[in-house]
Amino acid sequence: AVWAESEAVLPAYVVGMVLAVVYLSKTVFGTAARLMKYLWHAEETAPVRVHAVVMGVLLLVVLPAAAVLVPLPTRVYALGVIATERETPVHTRQAGFVSKVHGETGDVVESGSILVELTNDSLEESIAQAQVQIDAARTRRDAFLIKEPARALQEEQQQATLQTALVERKQRLAELQIAAPSSGRVIKGLRDRDVGTFLPEGAAVGLIVSGTWRVKALLDEDDYVRARPSVGDRVEFRAASATEQTLTGLVVAVAPAGSRAEILAPLPQL
Repeated sequence: AVWAESEAVLPAYVVGMVLAVVYLSKTVFGTAARLMKYLWHAEETAPVRVHAVVMGVLLLVVLPAAAVLVPLPTRVYALGVIATERETPVHTRQAGFVSKVHGETGDVVESGSILVELTNDSLEESIAQAQVQIDAARTRRDAFLIKEPARALQEEQQQATLQTALVERKQRLAELQIAAPSSGRVIKGLRDRDVGTFLPEGAAVGLIVSGTWRVKALLDEDDYVRARPSVGDRVEFRAASATEQTLTGLVVAVAPAGSRAEILAPLPQL
């Protein structure tokens, strides 16, 4: 067996820091003691001795203590997400090819205005076929109406079923015209270069935003204690895409993590 014996040795920088603290404490307290002795016994301070001693105590004790205890402004850096008060995503309800783009990124649109038009040849063909089948069922019903009323009734029922299917297909055709669900500005929208692109059902075609731009930031416990944010505090924000530009705003709400409320700072229009 091999036995090893070791001694705990303090690092050199720790010893240096301890010596520095001892030296500074001795120097500060020594200077303070000499100053107070001078103020209390010097002939020059005799007329204002009490006032001089009080000022000396304020200078040596109260002011340093206040500097330590009074909180100073601090900076806290946190990642945030920029958004507007209201955001409404727009998606396709039917698959199709982009035939025309009316509302591109950056355009201001009104609620109900057409943003994008799609085409779907299969859907248009099925509508035409349904109309032919309806006309044929109507013709057969008229032919059987006098001599075979039972068959005429069957054809009439078939015609009603086909008519229901036709209405449903026309509704789907109307959905190829994608309208803005609300008024606002289009972001992340399509452009003219997207004409001819196939979009499946549920594909995103844009985002309608309106209201004040805001930033939602999440602070951990340490940062929250340091910053102590409150409503009305001024904050600064830099977008990841334009770090050279600093925007300012005001805190309008502070809420704990997991709450439905948000920590928001309204910013100027970008």
